[in-house]
Amino acid sequence: MKFYQGLHHRIVELDRLIRDGRYPNCTRFAQKWECTRKTVQRDVTYLKDSLGAPIEYDYFRKGYFYTDPAWKLPGLDLTEGELFLLLVAERMAEQYKGTPLAANLEGLFTKIRAALPDKVTIDPAYFRTQLVSFHGHPVREISQRVWMNVFKALRASKVVRISYQKPGSPASEQREVEPLHLACIDGEWYLIAFCLLRKDLRHFGVSRIASVKQTRRTFKPRDFDPIGYFENRFSRYIGAPEEKHQIVIRFTGDAAQWVTERVWHPKQKVKREKDGGIILSFPAPVLYEVKRWVLQWGADAEVLAPTGLREAIRGDARLLARTYK
Repeated sequence: MKFYQGLHHRIVELDRLIRDGRYPNCTRFAQKWECTRKTVQRDVTYLKDSLGAPIEYDYFRKGYFYTDPAWKLPGLDLTEGELFLLLVAERMAEQYKGTPLAANLEGLFTKIRAALPDKVTIDPAYFRTQLVSFHGHPVREISQRVWMNVFKALRASKVVRISYQKPGSPASEQREVEPLHLACIDGEWYLIAFCLLRKDLRHFGVSRIASVKQTRRTFKPRDFDPIGYFENRFSRYIGAPEEKHQIVIRFTGDAAQWVTERVWHPKQKVKREKDGGIILSFPAPVLYEVKRWVLQWGADAEVLAPTGLREAIRGDARLLARTYK
């Protein structure tokens, strides 16, 4: 069986074996954890010098033991509520499957669990896996190498050369960009960067970046305001400040109630009508994304403005009628 070879996990396992009176030694432990004897020797030194463990070697039993059995590894003291939040957060990590974050979060949660006290009083129902679950949108997988190179360049303010494939494009293109911000939008990760080719801000889907090469050139961080940048957004499309359409939609039937239960845009306005319907209005940078959103509501949604959006949906409705005859 292969074991995770992180220092923290080895330390926890060493401590457990010593407390169980197993007298572990470097040779046996190295074989079990598929590491070298020197690695285990360094772990023992870390236990003794950094953590203050009263660890000694018993030459008769050929293994390590604690001269003070009452000594314990530094642990985390969590309340019942905090532990429940930890369990919920671990379930939330499932929505990041397909991204490097999933593996990193799993390692973090494993480390936290290992650091918990031996005895914790908590309702056993909290540990039922069916108690809490999260189901996000299907996401495109992200390369671990791409993710880490983007993050390193972002932190060091380094210009990077990326190979990027636009949606619908058969081939990748090369761009040099100044990475400014990483954002998760509707389950997809985007790199916000200043494109040196276009001389403007652009956002790139991280899953569509085939490779990232960090250059030696640094750049002075620009005055980038994430809140202001994402203010003019609908769904995954982010528009420039001048790209704005005033959307007005009437919702009836069950859709009227569903729509009022959520905030679809930070600047939305809702007007209730006497017949139970509502009129929702908000600014949007592009009509295409709004059209796709409106169509999911079927006949319970009618676009009142702008005219271009109303005509686009009318055209799609005709095609649908022709398809289904």
